[in-house]
Amino acid sequence: MTRPQLTPPAGVLVAIDIAKARNEVLIEVPGSGRRRRLSVLNTRAEHDRLIALLSDLGQPVTCGFEATGNYHRPIAWRLLQAGFAVRLISSVGLARTREALHNGWDKNDPKDAQVMLHMIRIGASQVYHDPLAAGINDVQELSKTHDAFEATGNYHRPIAWRLLQAGFAVRLISSVGLARTREALHNGWDKNDPKDAQVMLHMIRIGASQVYHDPLAAGINDVQELSKTHDAVSKAKTEVLHRILTHYLPLYFPEVDRFRHNSRSDWFFAFLDRFPTPACITALSKEVFIAAAWDVVGRKVAKAQLLGDIYETARSSIGLPVPPDAPAVSMFRLVIGEARGLIQQRDAIEATADALLTDSSDYKLLRRIPGIGPINALTILAEAGDLRRFGHHRQFLKFCGLDLATQQSGTFRGQTKLSKYGNARLRRTLWLAGQVAIRQRENGFRDKFERYIARDRHDADLRRKALTAITAKMARVVHAVIKTGADYRPFVEGPVPGGRTPLSRAVRA
Repeated sequence: MTRPQLTPPAGVLVAIDIAKARNEVLIEVPGSGRRRRLSVLNTRAEHDRLIALLSDLGQPVTCGFEATGNYHRPIAWRLLQAGFAVRLISSVGLARTREALHNGWDKNDPKDAQVMLHMIRIGASQVYHDPLAAGINDVQELSKTHDAFEATGNYHRPIAWRLLQAGFAVRLISSVGLARTREALHNGWDKNDPKDAQVMLHMIRIGASQVYHDPLAAGINDVQELSKTHDAVSKAKTEVLHRILTHYLPLYFPEVDRFRHNSRSDWFFAFLDRFPTPACITALSKEVFIAAAWDVVGRKVAKAQLLGDIYETARSSIGLPVPPDAPAVSMFRLVIGEARGLIQQRDAIEATADALLTDSSDYKLLRRIPGIGPINALTILAEAGDLRRFGHHRQFLKFCGLDLATQQSGTFRGQTKLSKYGNARLRRTLWLAGQVAIRQRENGFRDKFERYIARDRHDADLRRKALTAITAKMARVVHAVIKTGADYRPFVEGPVPGGRTPLSRAVRA
């Protein structure tokens, strides 16, 4: 039996390093002393230029690439339609060959193209089978369209409620504290329910527990459920959005992504639902398309110019030529419908939360803090409960996991950093609120951030520390505003002249 020869003995070898916007191409022509390197954008004109260049060589052409998401599919389809041999290179094989040839882990696109050319030459590749050419694209899209759900543990809530109603004192034990205490007492990592009960009894006896605040008893159960549901819907919507951006758009309409500017708006998904592929647009004349899409995109500045630009983009699209009634496009529309449904659910939850908390004084106080909108205020109230139970802001910082921790043993002293042993959702919310606050015009958060990074505005590590300091400041302000019941006042940390301060110094201050 003869072994198949994947690489022609004499022919042009082409290695393509695939990327979302631009591909690095390395061409090796037999008999030529130098390789030709060029960059090819992911546009129809650039693909046509590459195919014309390879066709003019007048020799058999073998192209190889590493699969990168779905960004390789359009150019692979064009190369197959041009009659070139197309090879697929394993990602693991490429990485190991690169490390072996260059004796290092550093990676860049030109180096990857060189390694792929070497692998094509030695036959370390496989024949690329395009799903569209093989007639299995619809089946593949049906198989890939699925969802995943994550369950959360609330099994303690019913029995904790019954114990509280019976008048018993209920304590909450930290999962991390339980694990570390179990390992310390039993000198091992083995775990079972009776052993956990013994360790918890010991922790209750020594006072290593905290008071359990039941959301239903505290009157924040509805707020907490709204917050958690909003978070779950937002995460699901983000997951669907990423699936559309990394799977469906690279296949059917890669260029339309540049018209998406806001992930919260519905018009982009409504437009894709009406026109999922370039063929749906180019089947109409430009005037008819603008009239059909006029109400779909909603209110826009220079709407006619925007729709005209989309039409011209569709005419030069590199998307796969699938018919609009194909099952694969139906799966695309199904995912788009899921994204639109999640947006509607998110908007409904936000409206319900705003109506529920309109009369809450704590909610109104939080809304006056820069960077805190309806959802951030909802999350803070849901996760922190009554902030008045924290006697000092440091207790609240520890509850959020924003307290500092340092490991020290003997002469060794580790780097001081955030402990992060606290409420992760609350810490993330305060971080996001700080990010918004420093971008607003005039407030104490922006002033503190500017003073922190004044030494070197381009130092990424300094900016990260500044953002962490802003997050801690946001937590302190939230605690102070709720505990005192006073409105947020910006710039109170500035120097205030006392009774003995001369007038000239007061003016300079």
